[in-house]
Amino acid sequence: MKPGRPTQLLQPVASDDAVGYHTRGLARAGEGDRAGAIADFTQAITLDPDLAVAYYDRGNARADEGDWAGAIADLTQATDLFRGYLDKALACCSLGAARHGQGDRVGAIADYTQAIALNPYDAVAYYGRGSALAGEGDREGAIADYTSAIDLDPEYGEAYYHRGVARDEEGDWAGAAADFTRVITLDPKHSLAYYHRGVILSDEGDLEGAVADLTQAITLLPAGPDKARAYTAWGIARYGQGDGAAAIAGFTRAIGFDPNYAPAYHDRGVVHQDQGDLAQAIADLTRAIELDPDFTQAYYHRGVALRDQGDREGAIADWSRVIELEPNLAQAYNDRAAAYQDQGKWKEAIADLTSVIKLDPSSAQAYFNRGIARRGAGDWVGAIANFTRAIELEPDIARAYYERGLTYAERGENDQAVADLYRALDLSDDPTFCEDAERELDRLEGE
Repeated sequence: MKPGRPTQLLQPVASDDAVGYHTRGLARAGEGDRAGAIADFTQAITLDPDLAVAYYDRGNARADEGDWAGAIADLTQATDLFRGYLDKALACCSLGAARHGQGDRVGAIADYTQAIALNPYDAVAYYGRGSALAGEGDREGAIADYTSAIDLDPEYGEAYYHRGVARDEEGDWAGAAADFTRVITLDPKHSLAYYHRGVILSDEGDLEGAVADLTQAITLLPAGPDKARAYTAWGIARYGQGDGAAAIAGFTRAIGFDPNYAPAYHDRGVVHQDQGDLAQAIADLTRAIELDPDFTQAYYHRGVALRDQGDREGAIADWSRVIELEPNLAQAYNDRAAAYQDQGKWKEAIADLTSVIKLDPSSAQAYFNRGIARRGAGDWVGAIANFTRAIELEPDIARAYYERGLTYAERGENDQAVADLYRALDLSDDPTFCEDAERELDRLEGE
């Protein structure tokens, strides 16, 4: 939203010709003829170099044309020439918008701050500064400014919308959803408000509400990247409802609207993977990686698909890439360790599981898995220590007692082995597991 225009009556007028050119420039701008408007404003300035309002209007016209340098020069001049503080505030606000358009958010924030100092009742200045602060990553400051804009203008839809986006990014889903709802009340055709509210509803588990909002967003959005994102979010919600075919159709539609949107390929690949179509899953996940070489989740899920296809080396390579990109992702270490164990690479498996434990020292499963790896490597003492730690963390893990019992047996410590196997039987009602434990007990007690 642009700031208003200064009052021409307050400005010095050198001649009727300057005023006439300026007036005609305004008419041309109103008709969409920006080039003609700029030419008339330029002539007005030539005739009266101190006509502040002509610089102001030419600056805004140049900003509309994307000529940020020209806009900044004109609006700086207008700011210097204006005498009335309200007019000067409007010029500062437009100057802030031009600097923001040029990518100078710090300069924009300074200009908007000056505009607010001159006129603390200008909602547009608060909104503009909020947008610049959001671009700088200061979401808290942005939310405060959007709120000030809303306090001054309770029907300022874009302020609600952008505050909703900032609140969403801050994790305040309730506040964000309330803002998007307000936007929709003010403008029932605001496609992106439906989109964002739909994504929040999906994340909160209200899949029916999410599908309804995302369907509305899809209906309202023009063809292009935003429609692709809406179809992707719709596909996720439909998959959450258990309709894999609809989800795949949604992701495919998304790809049709934006063939370079990596998340749509990723999400379609994950659904294919869950449905057992590993070849198609790998193809989609590979395409996602081609489009975004740093797409951590695409590497992770392709690793899972490759493992399920029997390609452990490929899986290990993908999980290694995941670890390069996100060194604190415990699941990647855990899965790579399992692949190493399948290959009998106990040293590598132990190293990965040690990393998991460093990331999550309370993970009984990680200690249990490292116990398996240590036993595979012949380190019975280390294995027993790890199984013991797993039991300390989760005393009801039947398999930890079972594996520790087998390890004691391998060391010839049959009394401890028998005690652990009986404890495993007490904790489990799995028939197969209990049968295995009883077989081991029969063997040990028969010796």
